[in-house]
Amino acid sequence: MEIQIRVLESSDVNAVCQLIGDSFTKYEPMVNYLKVSRDDLAHWVVHAVKAFLPDQLSFVAVIPNGQPNGQPNGQPNGQIVGCLISGEYQHTPDVPFEQGAPILQLLTDLSRHLPSEIMGEKTLHTYMIAVSESCLKFGIANNLAITAMAAAKEHQYRYIIGELAAPATQHMCLNKLGFTKVHEIKYSDYPAFQQLSGSCLLAIKKL
Repeated sequence: MEIQIRVLESSDVNAVCQLIGDSFTKYEPMVNYLKVSRDDLAHWVVHAVKAFLPDQLSFVAVIPNGQPNGQPNGQPNGQIVGCLISGEYQHTPDVPFEQGAPILQLLTDLSRHLPSEIMGEKTLHTYMIAVSESCLKFGIANNLAITAMAAAKEHQYRYIIGELAAPATQHMCLNKLGFTKVHEIKYSDYPAFQQLSGSCLLAIKKL
């Protein structure tokens, strides 16, 4: 199957938000635990996608002019089957999200452990990554991350950071992409996630 990776365009925003909504409600531990609806999540996600869009460091994986079975789907730029939303750390949006308030609180607490030496440097924030359920076995997430890191390095970014919630993302970043864990917060330390096992990690990589 041919899968192309290209920079996120404004015309991709709606499809990307739908993909993130589908993926996160199934695979993102905190979103799944809180039973955040796909529509509510997508409504919030659009602010992050648009905030990072001007940086030109978000990427989509596309099957040109077709679906995984090769049938046309009416999308002139192809079917989006993966996305990585990332950009300058200082451009990270601060948008209220009522249903996901405990998630934002945990991420805020995690961000307090960023090493001081990176705060004055150009730092890429990998904010969200999602892959279509039908394409999970093709290494799309890994290729999106590698593409983003190469682009960030070309633009003289010094560091890349990410909050790693899902076990698959943690494994990819720590064991395949060379990220280093900076801090870890157990979900169960928060009342809203008392019965949720696992942890969310803050990880960084020097470019």
